[in-house]
Amino acid sequence: MFLNGCLQYIGFCEGYSCILAVDMEGKAWMKILNWSLSFSHSIHQAQGHLCQCTVGGRNMSKLLIWILEDYGTNKWTLKHTISLQKLFGKTKIQLGYFDLESSYTTIIVHPEWNFVFFVGVGVERAVIAYNMDSRKVHVIPTHYI
Repeated sequence: MFLNGCLQYIGFCEGYSCILAVDMEGKAWMKILNWSLSFSHSIHQAQGHLCQCTVGGRNMSKLLIWILEDYGTNKWTLKHTISLQKLFGKTKIQLGYFDLESSYTTIIVHPEWNFVFFVGVGVERAVIAYNMDSRKVHVIPTHYI
């Protein structure tokens, strides 16, 4: 993902997942701490900020959407939480990893509006749009796409 003049991506540092950023000249590198213990996460741009979607909460049953407020202090703010049951109709999913039973990939967090789009893979083939303001879930089955 490209944001603030840098390419930002999920990588591994010392055996843990982290977010790495590099400027387009390859001269400035930055490691953004990723405090999430979840292997299910993705990064996006949302309203000019780095955004991270993770699976967490009690029993890993919630989708958490975080915004990086300040690169210098690594200050993350929880923007939104929704139960996986309400969003996907299931309590256990893998976000970003392909599993034939229950796997979803976050396509995008809309850069200007409070929408998140997911695509189901394997058995879960559908596109899901979630409006964070109205808390409504819209499912587009695969026979439409």
